[in-house]
Amino acid sequence: MKVKLVTHVLLLSVAMASCNDEVFVSRPPEVIPPEENPEPEPENKDSLVLQSLTYGIGTLNVEPVGESISETIFNNSCDKPIKVYVLYDNYNNSLVRISNSTYYVIPWKKEQPNIQIPGIGSYGLPYFDDTEIPFKFGITSVPRQYMPGHTESFELPPSTMIRAYIYVNRKVVTAKADIVYYISDFPDSLSENWVDVSVLVPVEIRVEWGKIMPIQ
Repeated sequence: MKVKLVTHVLLLSVAMASCNDEVFVSRPPEVIPPEENPEPEPENKDSLVLQSLTYGIGTLNVEPVGESISETIFNNSCDKPIKVYVLYDNYNNSLVRISNSTYYVIPWKKEQPNIQIPGIGSYGLPYFDDTEIPFKFGITSVPRQYMPGHTESFELPPSTMIRAYIYVNRKVVTAKADIVYYISDFPDSLSENWVDVSVLVPVEIRVEWGKIMPIQ
């Protein structure tokens, strides 16, 4: 199952200045794609434990997904200019989805070992770094840190407002992996199955500033 993201999503937030020298934009709401044909949660969640996960050779693929747009309005009601900032770290999380067609047949324990997840390298190719997450079916948000710590700033004159448009371009890495697991009460009861792993990765973030306008 591939992670899907609705393109050209517009998320709006407003940053109000309190006559400080600097104003930072707040974190936007996270765009989480809906599950396809979601299954009901099982009542008992303490049965299966992952022992190993091995990605299949040749199953890694990268596909473009599209671009989302977040819009933030900065207001400066002070009598002096202030700097307003957009933090890239608020927009660079990846979304990991692990799924298959049978994972609700028997419930899984909540505590699971860590697994590696694929990312996208500087040449647009899939690769593995040291990023790990606890194994879990469903969606997990992971800070991939595209241009970590980077900011875009703008000096806003007194009694004015401006809109910042943040464009995030994403790609999805997909892979199939073999898993080995056991029943928690019977560690020697090994079984094998497979899962689909999809990682929605930000590959470009850019900011465009609108026109300076008087506060309305």
